[in-house]
Amino acid sequence: MKRAINLRAVTKVVPAKDIGPFYRVIGSLDEIGQGSLHAVRDINPFTLFDEVKVTKKAGVPPFGAHPHHGLQVLTCIMKGSYSNKLWDDPEAVYEAPMGVCLNAGRGVVHEEKTAVPDETKALQIVWLIPEESRSKVATEFAQKPHLVEFESGASVRVWVGHPFGDKSASTVVTPTPVNIITGTLKPNGSLDIGDTCAGGAFFYPFSAEANVQVSDSETVKSRHVAIFDEASGGTIKFKNESGTDEVEFVCGWGARIEEPWVKLLTHNGFFLARSLEAAQLQEKLFLEQGITSYGK
Repeated sequence: MKRAINLRAVTKVVPAKDIGPFYRVIGSLDEIGQGSLHAVRDINPFTLFDEVKVTKKAGVPPFGAHPHHGLQVLTCIMKGSYSNKLWDDPEAVYEAPMGVCLNAGRGVVHEEKTAVPDETKALQIVWLIPEESRSKVATEFAQKPHLVEFESGASVRVWVGHPFGDKSASTVVTPTPVNIITGTLKPNGSLDIGDTCAGGAFFYPFSAEANVQVSDSETVKSRHVAIFDEASGGTIKFKNESGTDEVEFVCGWGARIEEPWVKLLTHNGFFLARSLEAAQLQEKLFLEQGITSYGK
């Protein structure tokens, strides 16, 4: 007898917000009203997700070195190349496909920007780390995603986690259990992801034209994010409804952080901390210690 599949229900579908150089999928104003208002504040543990638009310029974004605290951030370099620098360390250049995952821990200053004036495309996803991890030294991982092909017509890259067993596991260390994949669905292609953990989960197609059926119930259009029920885990299922066009997508899920948190934007970066006072203390430390020493 076949075991019944527990499909995760979609609770809402929300359009991404076009904000100049990127589409904001997850993330809104900070604790004191700074930033861009968006309908999706977070999908705990995920607090920010931007689809960065294609650019052919070097040095984008142009705002330079900036601080972070209390978070982990993944930059998925989909096309082109990015330069990356921590504190005053030597600059590194990474070429697509490459994932650069920074655990800010107790504090870090970094700079990321497009390396050359070629076509470049990236995704950036941020999630909470537990309070106990916010006192540790920052760490960074750079790793090419694992490619997994499915007979159902899906081609998947695993950036973080081990959603399909040890064979496809990423070696990126995450204090918060998180899985992030991108992929392509061929015409009429589909993918079932079984046994996802309880907590925040989302699916986001970003091809120019897309209609994807999710959990056998919702049709999700391009640049709309489907948000799943957090109460229980289960299977995430989606299918490309087009018989002629491929669809590119991002899917992520992770365990909730059951701790209070706030976001504070500052000096072109931001902090995640348990309270506004704690975040403002980090801002003070950054100003005192400076770009080359904050968090070391």
